[in-house]
Amino acid sequence: MLCSSVCVTAQDAKPQSRFSYQTTMTLFSTVVDSRVEDLFYNGSESVFVTYAQSLVANTDTTVMSGSGERMVIDPVDVGDGKDFVIYENHDNGKMVLRTMLSNGKVCIVNDAIPVLKWKLEQGKKRVGPYECQKATTTFRCATYTVWFTTAIPISIGPGKLSGLPGLIVEATNERANVTYKLLTADYPTSKRTYSIAPPRTDDPVYSYKTFKKMEIVEADKLSKFIAGTAQDPQNPPITTLPAECLDEK
Repeated sequence: MLCSSVCVTAQDAKPQSRFSYQTTMTLFSTVVDSRVEDLFYNGSESVFVTYAQSLVANTDTTVMSGSGERMVIDPVDVGDGKDFVIYENHDNGKMVLRTMLSNGKVCIVNDAIPVLKWKLEQGKKRVGPYECQKATTTFRCATYTVWFTTAIPISIGPGKLSGLPGLIVEATNERANVTYKLLTADYPTSKRTYSIAPPRTDDPVYSYKTFKKMEIVEADKLSKFIAGTAQDPQNPPITTLPAECLDEK
């Protein structure tokens, strides 16, 4: 029993790596959101954390749409003080997310780690201290362009990105205009660690299939609302994710 207890304690105390990213979203060439998000990894599991305190904006952001319309982007205020996370178990391929529907309802979604089909490109560049290679892939209608380094031979990256022979140090979701850039890499880390486990909250839990059906309905409502309030209904300034992009692959 003593040996068993010691073994369990050692397993729970796996050293963590911590990779901090600057995540930036732009809309019509204007930065509408920028925050630091962390990726923690212990060799078999990882969690990508969007901290609750970073989700509360102090002021509205004004941008101009493609048709010249002035738009005000409201600050996001989840209000419950709990982080949003993407948990991945790289041994069994399971992924659990704390995420949000288009109607603002927060929920837990059971999904699977995507098996991304990467195309290694010829491009190379230096990102910070790392010599990086370019790669591209498409996932749920979004095209990703990334730069990864084999100097850190860990096959993970920000968000839901993984599967390359090295850490992803820069990534761009071209559809959502979101860019991730590595700020610091600590492996193992001596800084703050994080519980690498599925999110434990009272939010409703859905399978990805159920979440997909709900999001199609809510995204359609939001799209119609946006089109109805736009000055040019034929060219609404924001579009929601099409149903076909919410596939289960």
